[in-house]
Amino acid sequence: MKKSPRSVSLGLVAAGILFSTSALASPALESIDALNNWLKTAGFEKAAYESAEEKGDTLTLQNYTLSLPFSLNADGDSITGSFSIVYDSLDLKGFEKNTNSYFVKEAFSPLSHMDFNYTVSTSKTIVGKDGKTKTVVTPYSQKLKFTIEDTRTLDWVLPQLSEIKQDPAKPISGYISLVNEFMQGGYSLSTTGKITSEQSDSLGASSKATVATTKVTNAKDGMIEAIEYGKQISSQLTPIGESGKTLRIEAELDTGGLKNINIRPLLAMLNGQKSDEKTLVSSGAYGQISYEIFGEKGFETIDAGKPIAKVISKGSELRDIEWYGGNFTQLFSMVDQAYLGNDPKVENPADLIAQMGNFRIGSIKDKGATFEVLQPIQLNKSTIPALTAKYDGMALEELTNTSLGAFEFTGLHVNKAMPVPEINLDKLRVANVSWLPVSEIVKLAKDKTLSESEKGMKMAPEIGEILLSGIKFDMGLSDKPEFRLDEIHLTNSNYVGAFPTNMRLKTEHLAYNAMLLGNAQMRLPFGNISLPYPVINQDLQIKWDEAKQTLDLKNLMFEVEDGIMATAKLSFGGIPKQIFEDPENAQLAMMSATFNGGEVVIKDAQLIKEALENGAQKAGVSLDDYIEQQGTILTMLMGPISKSEFAANLVDAFKTFGKNPNELVIELAPEKPVALIALGALAGMQPEKLPEELGASVFVKQ
Repeated sequence: MKKSPRSVSLGLVAAGILFSTSALASPALESIDALNNWLKTAGFEKAAYESAEEKGDTLTLQNYTLSLPFSLNADGDSITGSFSIVYDSLDLKGFEKNTNSYFVKEAFSPLSHMDFNYTVSTSKTIVGKDGKTKTVVTPYSQKLKFTIEDTRTLDWVLPQLSEIKQDPAKPISGYISLVNEFMQGGYSLSTTGKITSEQSDSLGASSKATVATTKVTNAKDGMIEAIEYGKQISSQLTPIGESGKTLRIEAELDTGGLKNINIRPLLAMLNGQKSDEKTLVSSGAYGQISYEIFGEKGFETIDAGKPIAKVISKGSELRDIEWYGGNFTQLFSMVDQAYLGNDPKVENPADLIAQMGNFRIGSIKDKGATFEVLQPIQLNKSTIPALTAKYDGMALEELTNTSLGAFEFTGLHVNKAMPVPEINLDKLRVANVSWLPVSEIVKLAKDKTLSESEKGMKMAPEIGEILLSGIKFDMGLSDKPEFRLDEIHLTNSNYVGAFPTNMRLKTEHLAYNAMLLGNAQMRLPFGNISLPYPVINQDLQIKWDEAKQTLDLKNLMFEVEDGIMATAKLSFGGIPKQIFEDPENAQLAMMSATFNGGEVVIKDAQLIKEALENGAQKAGVSLDDYIEQQGTILTMLMGPISKSEFAANLVDAFKTFGKNPNELVIELAPEKPVALIALGALAGMQPEKLPEELGASVFVKQ
């Protein structure tokens, strides 16, 4: 990328001026003049004052103005703009000039003005209807203006920056040394009175805002003890696409701020150095925010004097924001090349991504919010009805670039407002998640020695827990909600490769209105059943023991309340680690797999009895005769196995269970573990021997 000469990287100096929230200070006029000359050399268009007056140890400058234009161009796209700050008057008291810095006991400006304007122009080549290509340039511009009252800075140390020596090969990174110098300064306290801002853009959006006060404490050597701000009030006009409609949003934000801000970890990475410091922000708190939304234009059916919607956010907190372990040297070398108009080649994207370092967020907590649509809102062809909604909070714990400790969203509730149903969600929780660094994912994506499925398994995240509870959708069409789920809970642990070897999935009270879905009637092999509102429970546990090489399916359960419950447990042996590590090539390893035993229990099966009764009624026979018929059909369906003792016992058990469906048990207890490959061969050649080989038995408990 190429930049105009005036933009010579002194945006960093401008950023320093903004950071200090106070005027550049020097009680000695010659020092001010020297500083102005330095800024002009650096690319400032103007650095001057109209007049100066000294009284005692105080120097007063009138209309002190700093302005910096900038321009950046690349491949037909461009950014141009300007930054300026004007102090109506600036008092500098108690100036001292030291060897490498200036010291100002107190700097004060009753009124200052800051302007920032920019235009971004993007270009693209299109083919017209005539087949000819042409370049279309789309500009976007924004203007920001700030008026700041009563800026006061105490004990301000401003380093004497070195002479600018441009290295043609380092048009951007060559100024990092100046940033290092600037960060050696600071102050004990900087405050402002009211700050008023105005913003507008070329799309028709605009806003006005005020901040009551700001306070920055002990900003020294790249660290800030605290940043505090007072109440904020804003009004914003927002066009809705090309609809001709405009919303006005009135907002109020309570006090808040940050504590223990430290940019030294960033400076270390900027300079390609190692640092023991990691934390950028120790803690922060933000007060309640309220929004009132008005139909400003184009909402013909709405009283513009009353809000159409209202939002109240109850505030948030954050803790321990860290960024560390990076090295920005290569990145800034690429920026230099782009600035010079060269192609910044990236030979190894994974290494570049790794050099961006690591981050950690200790916690972010949102205290919840309420939403109210006070009047129906017509948007295009749809209408948002008047409704209320709220959630109790969101919390994120221990997020890094490779893991998530926990995320929780709680207390969602939307009141019913047709056609919107009543919606409820007590809790969503995702916890103990880990994934590969992005740099490793990039490496894997380019690895031609791996298949796509191998790449997918290596890239797959590990998820320790997913919980959903208290879900409800209710249209009010009956005395029961259309959908209800008390809880679904998935826990995973002991991952090998992409697979958890200890897993449990449990569902409690999953219910839905089957009549609305048109499937209230279900057909079983021996008759129909009616399930207008099924309530389902389910449980599944899987555990692999590496030392024993066993895989157990424990406490498998499926229940339709007041209808049927089925449970099972199965055990397998000879399951090696390779099956999880490389499932695509685990066929040989599976040769040792065995079936060790198991049990299936069906009980409280009123649905089976209902199906048999309905089947008998449809066939026009008695229940006993119909059960006999179904037993005969079951014998036929078992094919060669029907000749076994187990098959005969199973048919007898079915007949007994059909009349009184309390509990039916099928046990599989082989004398010794049976190889799965042997079972497969037996099923193909002598299936009638399978029950004996499996030690199968069946009985009914009354």
